[in-house]
Amino acid sequence: LAARALPPGGKAAEMAREDAEQNLTLLGLLLFKNPLRPDTRATIESLRGGEVRSIMITGDAAGTAIRIAKEAAMVQLGVPVLLGDIGGADEGQRGEVCWKCQDE
Repeated sequence: LAARALPPGGKAAEMAREDAEQNLTLLGLLLFKNPLRPDTRATIESLRGGEVRSIMITGDAAGTAIRIAKEAAMVQLGVPVLLGDIGGADEGQRGEVCWKCQDE
């Protein structure tokens, strides 16, 4: 978290983000932790035993999602995880998929 004083009459809502984020004073850090529910792993394993495919949809960073998937038993430890990225395409055109192995 950071802050700075604005001049009187200044309209923060009208400032460009680049201007608003200059000359700030660090006030502290804010951390979030959202652990898996205790029964998540057993639930995923039970679904797998019933041949139900589980998928994850998340807005998290890829590394975070992979760590959570391993913790929840959606991805088995020691099994490589591949991330695909479509590159070289303009809007409306096809690009090539570039696969990268994510090692932890």
